[in-house]
Amino acid sequence: MDPESCVVPGLKTICDVDDTFYKIIEGRPLRQHVDVKVYMRNLRDITLYRANAAYIKDQIIQIDTNIVDESKLYDEITELYNETRTNFFTFVRENYNSAKKVQDCAETKSAELNDMMKQLDGLSFVHVNLNNRILSLASSFGTLFRQCLNYMQIENYSARILKPVLKARDKLESVILSEANEVTGLIEYYETQVKWMEEKEAEYIAKFNNLLFTKFHELYASYDATKLFTCIQYIHCQLFDVSVDPKDNITTMMLNIEKLFIKLTSDLDYMNQNVIKKVENEIFSSDIRMMKRAVKAQRSLKEFDILKKSLIASFQPPRNKRKNN
Repeated sequence: MDPESCVVPGLKTICDVDDTFYKIIEGRPLRQHVDVKVYMRNLRDITLYRANAAYIKDQIIQIDTNIVDESKLYDEITELYNETRTNFFTFVRENYNSAKKVQDCAETKSAELNDMMKQLDGLSFVHVNLNNRILSLASSFGTLFRQCLNYMQIENYSARILKPVLKARDKLESVILSEANEVTGLIEYYETQVKWMEEKEAEYIAKFNNLLFTKFHELYASYDATKLFTCIQYIHCQLFDVSVDPKDNITTMMLNIEKLFIKLTSDLDYMNQNVIKKVENEIFSSDIRMMKRAVKAQRSLKEFDILKKSLIASFQPPRNKRKNN
């Protein structure tokens, strides 16, 4: 049985085929002798059959369409071929006479060409000689050309090398000039400073010499300084019971005297002030007595000098008599 004959258009369910397929017996449908799986398989086969038929029909339509297109193209090619053939025959008929004339002209020109070839053979010898000379000239020219080319290459290469060198030289010259200007300015500045320092040096030397021969001499080499040194040295020797040392200097001796004075002062702070005052009074009183005696002795010496001069004058003759004599 053909599966397509079982398909009824417009069917949706199995009830549309057999309304007695479902029967309500005790609340559930009864299964008939027709199996659902068989029905589904038949439905699948029918669907596949129709799909294959539609595909084959589509292929047939495409083939028919291609045949029609190819037939049109064939007709166009045939028509073009016939037209071209007709035109070719027309061209051959129309150009036969002109071709004949061209052939006659070609034969004439061929004869003339043969004559010219004979003349050319006579000129070929001259041409060979000239060609040899030209080749020799060309070889010499080629040598000269190669030399010129080498020179141009060398010139180009040297120009490429010299260009950055010249740029660097110009740049270096500008840098050197700027640095030279700076150095010149520094030299002028330092010359000014040196001149100023020389003037200051001369001024300081003059001041130093002035101090050396005036103030320094007064402080260290004058009579008063020598007298002060002698006094300090004498006091130092008496206080410390030492002999005179050629290496003594005022600073060392005064430092020793100052240390002794500080020591004595500190010792005096621990002594009885009344006793100290009494001793000071005794010392000062003895000093006053000695000073009075010194003044009295000085006065006595002056009187002695006066008496001595008077006594000497009394033993000498008068001045008037000495003048008369």
